Amino acid sequence: MSRYRSATFRITAIALLAMIAFWGCRKKVESPAATRDVLGTQVTIVIYDRGMTQQHLTATFDGLFDMMADWEKKVLRPGPDNQIVKIAESAGEKSVPIDDPLFDMLMEAIRLYDLSGETFDIRYGPMLDAWGFDSRPQVPSPVELDSLKSYVGQGGMFVAGKSILLAKKGMRFDAREIAIGYAFDMAAEKLAEAGIRTAMICCPRVCRTMGDPPNRRGFEMPLANPLNPSEPWGTLRVPVGGIAYASVSADRFSAAGKSYHSLLDPRTGFPAERCVGAVVQTPRAATAQALSYALFVFGTPDSLAKEGRATVGGSMLIREEGGNLISSDAGSLKDGFERAR
Repeated sequence: MSRYRSATFRITAIALLAMIAFWGCRKKVESPAATRDVLGTQVTIVIYDRGMTQQHLTATFDGLFDMMADWEKKVLRPGPDNQIVKIAESAGEKSVPIDDPLFDMLMEAIRLYDLSGETFDIRYGPMLDAWGFDSRPQVPSPVELDSLKSYVGQGGMFVAGKSILLAKKGMRFDAREIAIGYAFDMAAEKLAEAGIRTAMICCPRVCRTMGDPPNRRGFEMPLANPLNPSEPWGTLRVPVGGIAYASVSADRFSAAGKSYHSLLDPRTGFPAERCVGAVVQTPRAATAQALSYALFVFGTPDSLAKEGRATVGGSMLIREEGGNLISSDAGSLKDGFERAR
C-alpha cells in the first residue's frame, strides 16, 4: 500500500511540475507587437489574441501604420497635404472641401467643445502660434493673447456638405489634442474588421484598448513623470476604451526662470496651472484625449458639462506638493496606479 501511495505521489508531482512548466512557457510567449515613429510620437500596437504570430500580423501592422502616417500628413504635419492648413489659408474667404474622416473628427471636436465645458477648443491655433511652440518658443504679452480671443471663443465656422469655412481671416484650427486619439479609434475599428478581438494601441499620452484585458487588473499603460518625461513614474492599470494623459511636459520650455507648456487655457491663452497631470478614461480615445485636456485646464471634473462628466468612466489628477507628486483617482482608474520602484 505504501509503494502505491509513493508511486501515486511521484506521478502527481511530475504532473504538477509539467503543468507549472507549461504555464511558465505560456507566460514567456510574447504577444505580437510593432512600434514605429508616427503621429509625432512613438506608437506601439500589441495584439493579445491567441494563435496570432508576428508573421501573421505583418501586413496588418503595416496597414495600420500607413493609415496613421497618412493621417499625420493631413492633420498634424505641415505640408501640401495638410487639410487643416488649407482651411486656415482660406479663412474668411472660401470654404474648403475635406476628406470624410477629417470632417467627422472636426464635427466630433465641436461636440467635445460642449462636453468639456467650452474648454477644449480647436480654434486656439492662433494662441499656440503666438507662443511659437512649433518653432522658437517665446512668452507672448497679455495684450497680444487678449487680442487673439476673438479668434477663439468668438470665432465662428460655416459647414456646407463636407466643406468648412472659418469665419475670420487669421483663424486656425489646431487638432493636436484630439488627432492622435482619433487615429487610434480608427485603428481599433480596422483591427475589429480584421477579426482581431483584443489589442492595445498606445503612445506616451494616449492609449486605445479593445477586447478582454490580458490579466484581471486590466491593460498596462506606463506613465512618465509629468515634471521629467524621460523618467518612468509608474504603471496605470486601465480597462477597455480610450485613455489619455495630459501633463505639463507637453512642449515644455523655460524662460526667465519659469516653465511653460502648450496646454493652454483657451479662455486666457496662458498655460493651465491647476495641476501637473490629468488622466481620463472614456469609451473612445479621441474623447479621452480632449477631456483629459479639459480636466487638466480645470483641475477638477466638476467643471465639465453634465454629459461630459457622464462620459468619463475614470479619472486621475496629479498635483505637485512640496516637490512630491500627489495623485487622486476615481471611477474605473481607482487604485489602478502603481509607482515605479
